[in-house]
Amino acid sequence: MASDPAYLETFKQYAKSLPSGEDRDVMEMEYYAEGDRACAILQAIWTELIVERTLRARLRFEGAAQIFDVNGPISTFSDKIIMAYGMGIFGKKTRHDLNLIRHLRNGSAHCRLPLRFNTPEVKLVCDHLLLPDIDSLALFRHFCLIIRFIMAANGTTKIIRANDT
Repeated sequence: MASDPAYLETFKQYAKSLPSGEDRDVMEMEYYAEGDRACAILQAIWTELIVERTLRARLRFEGAAQIFDVNGPISTFSDKIIMAYGMGIFGKKTRHDLNLIRHLRNGSAHCRLPLRFNTPEVKLVCDHLLLPDIDSLALFRHFCLIIRFIMAANGTTKIIRANDT
């Protein structure tokens, strides 16, 4: 297979770069200024990044970075959820919620209709999000932020606390 042109490789590297503290501030402004669709996509990207970083921290061999590349065995959000669950990083309820967040991201990116968190079909998915107990503090904090934001945006007041088994 032919390699991509330099300009495309440069863009791909930029897109995979980890954000600095300054970048995070700008992205947070994007969350609140761009609307629900952008928020769902951006928050899911952050969530996927945290799952990936948690996995990378536990995989201590030299080729670990390659398994997350676009053609690697753990390249998709779904792959990362499966692997992290299999490694015991979180339980069934977190896996359930991460998959819902993944579906919300994908649907938000591809939906051809107006999309808001209070759209009945989107709200129904959000209403099925749980707030599980998980060991990874960073993942937990980010997960709580996402859940709180989604619930506030769609008017849901119900938060289900459950053991994440």
